[in-house]
Amino acid sequence: MNSAVHSITRIIFLSLLAISISITSCKKDEEEVNINEEDAVRMISSGLSDNSDALEEQAESSAQLDGQPAVAYDSLCDNLLAYNRSFSLTRNGRTFDYNANGTRDGICINDSLIAFRYVSTFTTRYTGTNYSSNGTGSRNGRLDEIRSDSTFYLWTGNTEKNSNGTLETRNETYQINSILKYNSTLKIDKTIRRITSGTTTYSITGGGDKIRDFSYSGTITYLGNRKAEVTVNGQVFTVFY
Repeated sequence: MNSAVHSITRIIFLSLLAISISITSCKKDEEEVNINEEDAVRMISSGLSDNSDALEEQAESSAQLDGQPAVAYDSLCDNLLAYNRSFSLTRNGRTFDYNANGTRDGICINDSLIAFRYVSTFTTRYTGTNYSSNGTGSRNGRLDEIRSDSTFYLWTGNTEKNSNGTLETRNETYQINSILKYNSTLKIDKTIRRITSGTTTYSITGGGDKIRDFSYSGTITYLGNRKAEVTVNGQVFTVFY
């Protein structure tokens, strides 16, 4: 009799425990939010301006050599110079602060300058619609077509940024951490120093309190006039930066 009672008691206890675990699991699932494509685009777009404006600033520094004699160019061969840039801007309802420090190195063929190599680290502050963040990152790449007859500079390079941000979605505010990586090939008009075309492949990963870990990858196509298309899971979003 005692054995039977013990067995029944054990079955009841295990059943209640299973129900408790199930309820706890369901509650946890209900509390955690998935980052959808629209949320991902907000975070990806936050990097467009500090990335593109930084590249356009680099093109501006190269353009300062325009009109100088060849010797002025060639004196930069293998000449590693400190690179520092800072800017703040408000555009399209978004505010950015950007500070970068690094080096600019002249690349030459037969003692004739053809490109610059940039290596830098940077900090950013971003405030936009439904998303704000502070970030730190690194960028390295190469700016070609310095002395060619081409109407554009060609940038090829990589950027990685770590951000701590605040995302407003589902009528709630969430703290979120993300890592955004860019691999870009872009054309920058030599006259206006603006990105006119090109493609970036990206990946973004992250998570946070009550945020499920997420991972997205895709492409960004630059259309000129500070307009781009961001592809996420086959969906195309048009953004202005």
